[in-house]
Amino acid sequence: MDQRERQVGSDRGEGHVGLIRDGIDIDEASITQARDLAEEQGVSDRVAFHHTPVEQTELTGPYDLVTAFECLHDMPYPIDTLTKMRELAGPSGVVLIADEAAGDTLEENTNLLGNFFYNASILHCLPQAMVFPDAAGTGTAISPSTVRTYAEQAGFKSVEVVDIENPFFRFYRLAP
Repeated sequence: MDQRERQVGSDRGEGHVGLIRDGIDIDEASITQARDLAEEQGVSDRVAFHHTPVEQTELTGPYDLVTAFECLHDMPYPIDTLTKMRELAGPSGVVLIADEAAGDTLEENTNLLGNFFYNASILHCLPQAMVFPDAAGTGTAISPSTVRTYAEQAGFKSVEVVDIENPFFRFYRLAP
């Protein structure tokens, strides 16, 4: 079977360039770096990187796996992004999200990691997302309840926190 994976927020494609079939990012420099890396690793004949907002991509599914690693909180339109990811996964594909391991409450985030999340959010994540009209403004301290709400609004029926121990990231498996 020809397995297809689409990575949203592909950044430079580092670490999974051999797995990616299609990567997408709105940052042109990241797309250029990803294409260069694919060329260096000899896989440019079977991967493609697209410079476009996720929700506006013309790519179609179904893909076996659609991922967004450490970027959903940066998306100006996370519900639209997740809706497109659900469409790309089709009825049997898997959507895997990895994003910050922030808690649902302020009290859960009053620690060194929570401080980092809030500082990164104010100094980078929110400003870069808020340049778009009517942006959601999620920020780095994205919580499980926020991911669940966004996923449900995007039409996912199942949102599961995957049991992967990681001090910085929480992993979610979304199913249509």
